[in-house]
Amino acid sequence: MPKTVHRRVVSLMVGVASALGSASNCSVADETHSNFPPLQLFKEFCLDAGWALNDVSKLAAQRHFALMTSEDILTPDGSPAKESVWQAETAVGPIGLVVVDGTGGSRGHTFTCTVTAPPDSTALIESWCNSSFGDPTLTLSKPPNATETHWAHTFDDGKIDVSLLTRVPNGNSALLTVMKHRDASKGPTRNDATP
Repeated sequence: MPKTVHRRVVSLMVGVASALGSASNCSVADETHSNFPPLQLFKEFCLDAGWALNDVSKLAAQRHFALMTSEDILTPDGSPAKESVWQAETAVGPIGLVVVDGTGGSRGHTFTCTVTAPPDSTALIESWCNSSFGDPTLTLSKPPNATETHWAHTFDDGKIDVSLLTRVPNGNSALLTVMKHRDASKGPTRNDATP
């Protein structure tokens, strides 16, 4: 039975975080969201690049990111999707970038983009998300001692859900994810990520 995309991304990112090793423990208190690498990558690759894996792939190639894996997977309803994982070397250490892109019949088109971040940077990331997307729409407690916060925005033909997981299970990274979904009956996919 196929895993859910969310579980697959979390599971994959645990492996990526372990493979990449611990990110630098440098203080991020003095960093701003305009020069903090995980937020830079999230904004540039996950929010601004478009709603397709091809958009992110081109940008990653231009930036010379290391492509770790690229494979066909199945979404929970059995529809095909493509998943690619890159590694970016940054001032705070290696950052993982994972994109899952798929279109499934009645489900429409779903694009999910995730970046890893040092766990000690979650307060900065949450503050940036609050200022960018407004108050959280949902906060969940996740074992062990982690929090998952969502900033969801719906529009007439789909939704955008940004989420921050403060620590992956058995890992040493936080995850910042955007899921962009457009309903199948509403026509071609938009090419901007503005909620």
